[in-house]
Amino acid sequence: MDRPLGVFVSLARPYNSVLPILLVYVGSVMAGASYTVTLTAMIIILLLHSIATLHNDVEDVEVDASNHRDVSWYKTISPREVTMAIYVIAAVSLLVSIVALPSATTGFVALLMILSWTYNAHPLRLSRRPLGSIIVLGICYGFVPFMIGASLDSSVTIADVLFGASVAFGRISLSILKDYKDAHGDALHQKKTFLLVYGRSNVRYLSVFFSVLGYAGVIGCLWWYSNNPPLYWVFVGIVIAGWLVAQRIRLHPRRTYDELNHQFHQCLHYELVFYGYIVLWLTTFSV
Repeated sequence: MDRPLGVFVSLARPYNSVLPILLVYVGSVMAGASYTVTLTAMIIILLLHSIATLHNDVEDVEVDASNHRDVSWYKTISPREVTMAIYVIAAVSLLVSIVALPSATTGFVALLMILSWTYNAHPLRLSRRPLGSIIVLGICYGFVPFMIGASLDSSVTIADVLFGASVAFGRISLSILKDYKDAHGDALHQKKTFLLVYGRSNVRYLSVFFSVLGYAGVIGCLWWYSNNPPLYWVFVGIVIAGWLVAQRIRLHPRRTYDELNHQFHQCLHYELVFYGYIVLWLTTFSV
């Protein structure tokens, strides 16, 4: 029993849920939610993003093999078992949300499940659609996690939507970079990713554009809805954002896919600095 469970956890890659979980926390702080419902919402986000990753692995096993990634999990568990686990975890997550969380939050949980399914499954299978894939990832990893936290007070405001849209733009600026690592296999299987359809230069330009839009939106929302914060807090945010945008600018199209993938992961890890700035702001000023 332990071995298959270990394979499930390894496939789910729960560490990919760190940023969405932080967004749930950020939203819950802005909503003034209790620790109990916040923790419940964070666990649900962890589970739903994990099963979305599992679903993607089942759908992309041939592409992963072409990219020389480890697909030996096939020897331990079958795709049918993975699919059954996805259904069970999704059902339990939705049931817990219905019982323990406000109806507005449950609505966003359901939206996340629907979008995750359309990303991986037929007939839409948005992971194969260049524009659809990055938009859905921005919503699923940015907008919806924040809105799940922000709606824990049973309400949704214009301020919540603006902040959620800003973090979604920031997430798009990262999600558009994720295909560097799989470019060879994607091309071999004629998978239409944004990178392969529109090229490295456009990926770079749009990543920079959406990062500027996202960081500016977040800093602007924090300042506008806070209680007279000193301007040097805004300056600190601009410095951090400028440094993170500079990381995107370094994604020069003449670099190899391996080099670009390394730079992408640096951008992803450095994003924690900006999220830490958001949390520090919220614990210092009332929003």
